[in-house]
Amino acid sequence: MYREHPIKILRYCIRNLWLLIFPLLRSSVLFPFSPEALLRWLHGAWFDILIFLTILGIAVLRWRYCRFSFCRQFIRCNNGIFFRRQICIPCARITAVTETDSCLLKPLRLVLLKIDTAAAPLPAAELRLWLREKHLHQMRREVPVMQPSSAPAKRRRTGIWMTLLFSFLFSSSLSGTIYIIAFFVQAGSIARDLFFQPPVMKALDEINNAAIHTFYAIPSIIVSLCVFLGACWIISFFVNLLHYGRFRVHAGSGLLSVHMGILIRRRTYLRPGAVNHVILRQNLMMKLFGVLSMHLSCPGYGGGRKSMPVLIPVLTKKTTPLPLSALMPGVSDGSLPKMIRGKRRAIWSFVWLPVTWIGLILGIMVLAVQTAPDMERLLFFSGVIGLIPAVWLLLIRLISISAEHVSFDKRQIQFQYSRGFSFYTITAPLHHVIGIKICRTPLTARNDICSLIIQLRGHRRKRHKLTGISFRQAEELKAFLEQILQ
Repeated sequence: MYREHPIKILRYCIRNLWLLIFPLLRSSVLFPFSPEALLRWLHGAWFDILIFLTILGIAVLRWRYCRFSFCRQFIRCNNGIFFRRQICIPCARITAVTETDSCLLKPLRLVLLKIDTAAAPLPAAELRLWLREKHLHQMRREVPVMQPSSAPAKRRRTGIWMTLLFSFLFSSSLSGTIYIIAFFVQAGSIARDLFFQPPVMKALDEINNAAIHTFYAIPSIIVSLCVFLGACWIISFFVNLLHYGRFRVHAGSGLLSVHMGILIRRRTYLRPGAVNHVILRQNLMMKLFGVLSMHLSCPGYGGGRKSMPVLIPVLTKKTTPLPLSALMPGVSDGSLPKMIRGKRRAIWSFVWLPVTWIGLILGIMVLAVQTAPDMERLLFFSGVIGLIPAVWLLLIRLISISAEHVSFDKRQIQFQYSRGFSFYTITAPLHHVIGIKICRTPLTARNDICSLIIQLRGHRRKRHKLTGISFRQAEELKAFLEQILQ
């Protein structure tokens, strides 16, 4: 059996830093500072040394009692000092293996290995190991999902311009704000001290004042908010660029691997049979210019908060996507015959949310201007900022009326719908459908339409809702699926 990289000792030490509260409490005798107080503190320094040695000793013991082994059939990991725990993962059940290394940790020859299975709710569904590079190379020769296939494979690289376009399209001010909050939470007082240095604050004030003088007709609070949101979007853009840079994918018979990252390099090996469904994603600008992004649902890939399950970042009309048969065995690459489309008479079912949103904003603006005329300019620009996403959503929902459809045969199902500000086209094997539900309201029942909710197999349960479907056709699809899946 093997042990993890000794750097894991430091990680165990960090988990026990709460024990340092006792030395910190004892240091209170130094206030107010005096030579006598310093002598008293030095006289009891043995207690601080004991606390430190306790933290270090527990970390070393935990590291020594954590061992792992691997072969072609299983990966085992034993840990625990008094209460021993063993995790055994069959190699045939592995869905994804991710190798992560950093340019800063290269001299240490350290690689973080993450192994996932489809049993997401169970604690043993995920295993993280801090490996030496020599152990990683040995594991590549043993574990089947990490071995390169002898069959020919299609290799696709994403150029720098396509990576820039992907980062531009999928960056947002919200994700940039989350990155800033995470930075301050994790870095603590050090980050705040660096941020609030006089040169940094002076530069931010100069940028804000210059923007206010340039757009003098707009209230300063609106300009400051736009500057902040713009800065957050730029942060999100560069984070996406670093995360998805140098992107390439290999797909072949029994082989599916994705490589990405500039400063932190990630290599993910996927088992094609573990892919639940393939997703083609677009926003409104991408749909207008015929550009889309190819994602997939596979346990262990892109399930974190800071990453997306991207397979091909950007697809244009000149590039062909990877064949679905290479991602999901048993699925054909041709078009599907049977089709159910959304009905035009269901227009209110599509647009009620953005229309209500717009009406509420306009009503609030009118009432607010009448009650507070002195704040008319501020309320006007605030209303415009609120109307922009509402109108954007209205355009998306209007396009969805003719775009939503369901196609299927005896082996697979494909459907297109919109959720939020994005369009999705999902293809899945028919036996991956685990639930279908028909929803009607008194208004939709009178027009003989309904909403169709399809639930697919996956490590995260997500409902895919299609709006404005014919009730008769939805019942026929439900009966067909029940008959096939029996």
